[in-house]
Amino acid sequence: MFTVGIVGGGKGGVEILGMVKRCANAKAAFVCDRNPEAPAMIAAHKHGIPVTTEIEGVFQHKVDVLFDLSGNPSVREQLHRELQQGTSLVDGDLAYFLFSLADANMDDEDEDTLENRYLTFKIMEEEYAIPVVFVKEIVGVPKITHIPEMPSYMKGTVNLRGIVFPVIDLRVRFGFSETQYTDRTCVVVIEFGNKSIGFIVDEVHESIEIRPENIEHPPRLGGVSGGGYVRGIGKDASGGVKIVIDVEALLKEDEVVQTFS
Repeated sequence: MFTVGIVGGGKGGVEILGMVKRCANAKAAFVCDRNPEAPAMIAAHKHGIPVTTEIEGVFQHKVDVLFDLSGNPSVREQLHRELQQGTSLVDGDLAYFLFSLADANMDDEDEDTLENRYLTFKIMEEEYAIPVVFVKEIVGVPKITHIPEMPSYMKGTVNLRGIVFPVIDLRVRFGFSETQYTDRTCVVVIEFGNKSIGFIVDEVHESIEIRPENIEHPPRLGGVSGGGYVRGIGKDASGGVKIVIDVEALLKEDEVVQTFS
């Protein structure tokens, strides 16, 4: 069970409250908006969920995930600065994907629908895709404990709700220059076998379907970054092109990752 806080009481907040209610593993802890008559505030009252009109009230609640729907840069900055350790701050745009992953009561038919679904994300100016079946959750960049004498792409370990696992900066792993993290930077938590690992990406986009017949082998020369970890070039229903990552190859063949087994 994870708890959710919502900052911003508009229609987006109502939608997230609805998803929380439908998700067996989630519980709404509070809604915050300066306008007590905002739609999500009214909905929270109706369902007995605590509300607050002051941003300071947010920090009185311990939550696992905090969705910022305020659209206010100063609010975002304050949330980053004062958020309790262990709380992930994410953009509300990721809510739909997060809750689709959190439903632990998924039946066999649902699993079939995930077979050809991919999470897309951005590194530099390129869009990449990894199979949704490997994705456990998406969080903001938490506090990272750095480990000496590791490659530059291995940023260290994080403690996410009592689970400690390594995090890799995919931008650096794929040979691009390192950059400062922003409020759009995310950690995609991958579950492979009996271990977890975090992929730091520039920006998460959406969940899409890419059918096997729409994935072409990558070119041998002058192609995309990623070396042997690129499974192919995939096209979605709208004709968009994504670089499909072979997660198994990336995790199995990386000697540094194996040291955390």
